Amino acid sequence: MLELEKALRGPAAPVASAIPAAPAASPASTAAGAAPASTSGLAPKPAKKIVVVEEEAYSRSGCSPGLFQSIPYAKWMDSELWLELEKGMRPEAVESLLGPEHYDTAAGDNLKWEYGRCGARSDAQLLFNQGKLADWRAPAK
Repeated sequence: MLELEKALRGPAAPVASAIPAAPAASPASTAAGAAPASTSGLAPKPAKKIVVVEEEAYSRSGCSPGLFQSIPYAKWMDSELWLELEKGMRPEAVESLLGPEHYDTAAGDNLKWEYGRCGARSDAQLLFNQGKLADWRAPAK
């Protein structure tokens, strides 16, 4: 029974006096760029954890995040802003007006932005041809 208890406890912890002390680094060696000697018996410092926050896909674009939750307000939902669009506008100007919550599809010189895309459906669309706004469909009021 005594051997079973020893096996369950694992190896005995080392005695503190059995660990030799690390020699102190001389000022000349640390000034020359050498790393100071580490103290034996100390655990290494844990690496920093990187926290990644992922926003739910299309959470501000029109797909409802839940059955009983409303979609957060986004600039593109304001139908009055769509009246300020003009043919020939650059994508940067349109994005500053309507916001960045668009889904992009490119084909050749054409670029289609869809606001409020949820599956195959979208609430509003813009079409750019050769980098200029060519046509759009505003969201329903």
